[in-house]
Amino acid sequence: MVIKNLRQGDALAGLLIDGAPETPYVGATLTYDEQNGIRIEVPFLYAADTDQFDHVRQWFTSERPPRNLQFVTNSKTYSLFGCRYAGHTMTSGSSFTLALIQPQEVVSGIREGNLADPLEVREFYSDLDGLAEWTNLRSVRHEARAGEDGRIQQFTITAGKPESIQWMQGEAQMELRTGWFTGSKDRESKVEEWVTLGSAFDTPVPLDRHFIEHRKVSSFLKFLFGGQVAFRKHRVSDYRFASQTPSSESKARLPPLDLISRRTFKESSSPKPSKRSLLPLAPLAEVGIEGLESWARSYDQWGRFIHPAESALSRQGDALENNVISFSMSLEAAGHLFGAVAGEEGTLQKNGKATTSTYSYRCISSLGIDCEGIAASTVGLAKALSNNYNTIKHFDRGEFPDPTETYLVSEVLKMTSRLIALRIANLSDSVRESAARRLGADVKQAFAHTGRHISDSGQFVGTK
Repeated sequence: MVIKNLRQGDALAGLLIDGAPETPYVGATLTYDEQNGIRIEVPFLYAADTDQFDHVRQWFTSERPPRNLQFVTNSKTYSLFGCRYAGHTMTSGSSFTLALIQPQEVVSGIREGNLADPLEVREFYSDLDGLAEWTNLRSVRHEARAGEDGRIQQFTITAGKPESIQWMQGEAQMELRTGWFTGSKDRESKVEEWVTLGSAFDTPVPLDRHFIEHRKVSSFLKFLFGGQVAFRKHRVSDYRFASQTPSSESKARLPPLDLISRRTFKESSSPKPSKRSLLPLAPLAEVGIEGLESWARSYDQWGRFIHPAESALSRQGDALENNVISFSMSLEAAGHLFGAVAGEEGTLQKNGKATTSTYSYRCISSLGIDCEGIAASTVGLAKALSNNYNTIKHFDRGEFPDPTETYLVSEVLKMTSRLIALRIANLSDSVRESAARRLGADVKQAFAHTGRHISDSGQFVGTK
């Protein structure tokens, strides 16, 4: 029998088990959709004279179902963790009730031991957008041999030992590695390859701790690619998820099991980025283990910079004004962390206090961004960024800024934020300079195309 993994759109009938001794199993339906994620529909009779539904009735009158449950189908058992009450409906004139349970995580497999134990695993894996393009890790090779007439006579696919790279993030052993599998149907054969991100701790830990480390990597990738990087799939591995043969008491460790989480199920079904958009500022070979470890070490300190900018990068097609606010918040935080720099006097208040312009200036100056083709000076550029941000943010500034100016400001802010991320990762000067030239050329082209330039006083002026 083929055991199918859960996919959005599925609806499965099965039995719900709470692990309590002598408690009757209850029929239920598991549904998985893009809007609600995984939910369990539990039908029962609210006012029945039988005690068959006593435990179910108690779950929903108290609005506290068991934290962990098992859902058993004819082909597979799913372990449900972090379950919570999600409402119920009652039929008028009848005791028939349909109640809803929403699990935080669902694992496609059985965990041994006490069902009530919280979900803790030693290993956790995630598939993310852009990992293959960024890492260039491969375990599958292709070779075509042509005859004298130039036609291909032989095509060989070799799937070998997975490639990997490892580094430490606190107590977590992180890994990027390749994986592959083969499949065939009729006369069709295929080999599929992917790159996955993994974390491992010495002992099982709550899933939160794995997610924290994985999000550090996904956050860095968003700055490298300049857009959303979605989690597409998760898997877990731990010795409590093991198989036991009937003839032996020894446990055989299973391959990693699929996990679906409410934290990421919506982004997993979001449109995938095009291959053309997956062009990182720096590939893994230029980032290296040192860059990954530097980013992870600095993540908490730079959190006030990272999170608003990361949010803006993730919101494809959002209003430009929202992006300006998020990126400006990030630059303000970064300006605090960079500290005072030479030449910022022209952005200070008369009493010497720093302004929003000052924090932008510190970022631009610290990165050595070339203002030619954009602004008359770094001070002028910093003032233009600040003016646009404050006009958007404050009601008493009147109308919103000109949309073209807001677009140009958002492009400068995005460029600056992405270059700051490379500095946090402590990448080499040559890598950062190359990224600055590439992003700077795009921004200058935008200014030239719109016929705008920024004066020394921070005002937009026409060039056409």
